[in-house]
Amino acid sequence: MNNLAIRITHILILSTSCVFLSGCQKTYTYTISGIVKDATDGKPLQDVEVDLNGYHSHMGGVHFPIKTDALGHFQFDWKVSDGEFHGPTDMPKWVLNLKKNGYADESVDISTKREPSQASTPVSIIVVVQLRPE
Repeated sequence: MNNLAIRITHILILSTSCVFLSGCQKTYTYTISGIVKDATDGKPLQDVEVDLNGYHSHMGGVHFPIKTDALGHFQFDWKVSDGEFHGPTDMPKWVLNLKKNGYADESVDISTKREPSQASTPVSIIVVVQLRPE
């Protein structure tokens, strides 16, 4: 076999391996939404910074932190690979961190209890958070 034939064979083997390996991975979409209110009067809080697991960057298709709107609402879609469900602790740990000047910081555990059954259906996680004035 000449060198060209050997190289083509190796490229075909590598290409085939990549197709089989990448075909095994699923991506799940989570829609995470919520409302943030003042704990004393129940009014919605605007411009609350929301991040996930302390990331102040791009993660899972989202640029963190995001901010609540005038009605205290936030929402983002977050892409998660199935590899997150098969790590050393099996289930991933997800925490929303919320911050606003004049209020105590709040963290909310939004960890899931199981891997979704279908990759085609988004999973909704909805939270209502009350921040206490400092």
